[in-house]
Amino acid sequence: IALGVVGIFGLLVVLSGLVSRGVTRPIEALSAASREVAAGTGAVPPTPRTGAVEIRALYDDFRAMAERIDRRTGYLRDFAAAVSHEFKTPLTGISGAVELLQDHFDTMSVGERRRFLDNIAADSQRLSQLVTRLLDLARADLATPEVGAEAEIGPPIRKAADAVAAERFVVEVALDPDVGQAAVPALTLETVVAVLLQNSRQAGATRAEVRARQTPDGVVIEVADDGPGVAPGDRDRVFEPFFTNRRAEGGTGLGLPIARSLLAASGGRLELAASGQGACFEIRLPPG
Repeated sequence: IALGVVGIFGLLVVLSGLVSRGVTRPIEALSAASREVAAGTGAVPPTPRTGAVEIRALYDDFRAMAERIDRRTGYLRDFAAAVSHEFKTPLTGISGAVELLQDHFDTMSVGERRRFLDNIAADSQRLSQLVTRLLDLARADLATPEVGAEAEIGPPIRKAADAVAAERFVVEVALDPDVGQAAVPALTLETVVAVLLQNSRQAGATRAEVRARQTPDGVVIEVADDGPGVAPGDRDRVFEPFFTNRRAEGGTGLGLPIARSLLAASGGRLELAASGQGACFEIRLPPG
């Protein structure tokens, strides 16, 4: 009996050591690392080799989560800096015009007063436009997939083309006969195509073509134009919020980020494709 008791206690000691080494210590280390990561002062420790399979999986998942949070934090930091810069310019213009009107209103001519008031109105309109587009971007970033959403490819594309086409901007739609449905809301597809066509028209293009074809992985839509295209140095930045070469014409640089976020919510993608002339964007949609 005594030997049995000693053996049982010895087995318990061995089991407790194994549990401590394979479960308790790794969890305590991960818990401490999570507090440090939350405080922004630490990093995720390496996955323990002696840990249980579930513990190693937990470490890998936590590391992936921490990396994603870090990327998101960097995005928010850069986004906040960009928002501050975009809002600062019109606010500075409004403040300067108001100060001049307050100090020299009585000595200004009617034309000078009108000019400063027009500047204030233009800057206020830009601020309002920025706020509206930021709300659109926030909704797009927070959008969730619609369960069972499917859309015919043709009607949303033709509706967007009809809405954007003008006397000096011709839009042609070419759909392959075998193009089917895509797992994306019709409104999302219409909005994305409209954004791309509006960008083409604002860039100075006179003609755009929307082509759609069926592939084993889904539907591919190309929106190409005969405009000046995208400069090689800007190709990696076109999807950055607030990046635009048409700020003087009222561009906010938020159209493409909104379009990409809307597609991402439904499992789609938006990329800048290679083109010999003009700009060409490629939309990839999951099959319906």
